[in-house]
Amino acid sequence: MTNNRRDFLKTGAAAALGGLALSTASAQQKRDTDKKLRFAVVGGRFGLCFFWHLDPNYEVTAATDLLEDRRTALKKTFSCDNVFSSLEAMLKEAPESFDAVAIITGAPDRVKHAVMCLDVGKHVISAVPAGMNIDECELLLDNVKKTGLKYMMAETSHYHPATIAARKWFKERMAL
Repeated sequence: MTNNRRDFLKTGAAAALGGLALSTASAQQKRDTDKKLRFAVVGGRFGLCFFWHLDPNYEVTAATDLLEDRRTALKKTFSCDNVFSSLEAMLKEAPESFDAVAIITGAPDRVKHAVMCLDVGKHVISAVPAGMNIDECELLLDNVKKTGLKYMMAETSHYHPATIAARKWFKERMAL
């Protein structure tokens, strides 16, 4: 399969517009359950910058990082005792403890990590970029199609405290 820049940009623009429409529609739907989304955080450096655990609809129920000091920080930040020394260990030992996985690892590892999670039946949210090249992105897309699970490549600054505050202030201003 050959790709040129123009085809890639056209396809990407169409996908982005479709994704925006879907995410807007989803955000407007009323939640049909009080069940919290349980998820695991993979990556204790950049992964510590997000405050999903403060949202009443989410619960961090597992976490992992290769480095012990980062695992300690994950445990403390997310009040999560279910912490593992590797993604492989977490997926093997406690897959029933979470529904989705936040992949906040280095860019070169994201596709490999996302595919591992999809292969064991977990939905995935990933920091950008999802992959380092077209082949990796196609591999990821193929796995999403094969599993039928949800994958979200997220602009992660949406979850930063300053962005959350700005949205809150905007909403309050619009309510006046």
